[in-house]
Amino acid sequence: MTSRLLVSGLLLAVSACGGSSGPDVDGEVSACGGFIRERDVTEAELLDYCAAETFEWQYDAGAETLTVRNNRVLLNCCGSRGIGLEAFPGRYEVQEIDMPELDGGRCRCKCVYDFVVTAPGIPPGELHLQLLREVTDEDEVPRLIHEDWLRLGEGGGRTVISEEWVEDYCTQDLPE
Repeated sequence: MTSRLLVSGLLLAVSACGGSSGPDVDGEVSACGGFIRERDVTEAELLDYCAAETFEWQYDAGAETLTVRNNRVLLNCCGSRGIGLEAFPGRYEVQEIDMPELDGGRCRCKCVYDFVVTAPGIPPGELHLQLLREVTDEDEVPRLIHEDWLRLGEGGGRTVISEEWVEDYCTQDLPE
């Protein structure tokens, strides 16, 4: 199961602060365990996924569509999450948000999540992109997680953000 609940609210909140997003921006956050758990994978594929938090992007030049993924993000199991993509003068921001459940609760467990956002209408060329994350009960302001100049003509790219060992949070459900 995935969550689209916060995408619209996040986009509206950020747009009110000076950014702009097209109505067709589509964001999605995985359930605990990441999107990798929604398909059959080998143990080796799962261990590779668990080895690093990654930032990945793909650009479809014909459709002028950019897809950005942040995979294997370690967060508290209890909460609501969302993602948005906003255009600002000279740059784009991918904004991830994690907040406690409405009752204010958090758990004593951690889980990995994947964030993905797709935006049409992105012209070819170079694009300055920032990945920001806000954990509302920990951060006063969103934290810069990654920043890069994307050369959209290359079609895609992948960067390792963190190699923090989180296998226990990724593989707890694997059969022995």
